[in-house]
Amino acid sequence: MRRRERQVLGGLVSVCSLFVVVVFAVPADHISVLPLGQVSPVLLTKLETALSVTFDVPLDRLRPEELPPVAYNAMRGQYNSAAVLDYLVAEFSPKPPAATSFRPGRLLAVTESDLYADSMSYVFGEADPANRVCIVSLARLGEVEVKDKVKSPLDLNLDLNLLCVRAIRESVHELGHTYGLAHCSDPTCVMHFSHSLEESDRRSCNFCPDCRRKLKEFRSSGVMSSGVQLLNSLTP
Repeated sequence: MRRRERQVLGGLVSVCSLFVVVVFAVPADHISVLPLGQVSPVLLTKLETALSVTFDVPLDRLRPEELPPVAYNAMRGQYNSAAVLDYLVAEFSPKPPAATSFRPGRLLAVTESDLYADSMSYVFGEADPANRVCIVSLARLGEVEVKDKVKSPLDLNLDLNLLCVRAIRESVHELGHTYGLAHCSDPTCVMHFSHSLEESDRRSCNFCPDCRRKLKEFRSSGVMSSGVQLLNSLTP
């Protein structure tokens, strides 16, 4: 091979190498599911299947971890959702590569423990859009209303499907926040805010046309876009 040919080939190799580096420097969007404590494997599998279809992204399941003791309030017998999110950001949230603020992927934590927020006696879940992490609690999703308005635990052998539907609904809702979606005024939209399990059950597991459009705008804007930036640009 002549010297000139070697120089040309060497240049092509350098360009190809640079291209490969650029391609792999920006990973595609994905969702990681993190069980916190003991969570039904059957439920997790159903949940992951539904989320993969809804968001059209690959999913992976991380090995189970325990809830952080610092987030536990012994007087209430509950975990503070904000403290759990801080823990998730510190320990599991993808770190940005050098020279870019892009943080690929999203983290969904699932727990059977009960959660509360400082201003609410309990929450079904909570999200941190800036860091693309969220958590969903199954503790109150496994309840049914009886005629005297007293809540009783679900018979998981009979009602696992109902629990799965509720878990899917809350997970889609919280993940929607990580994409920049705000609460929706449509009571049937999955992004509608619910104050109770009864209100939550009235929602579908799907986005309304307006929220679906906003989600599509995020996708078309490219993976480098921030969920918070999208929320600010689309929210009146």
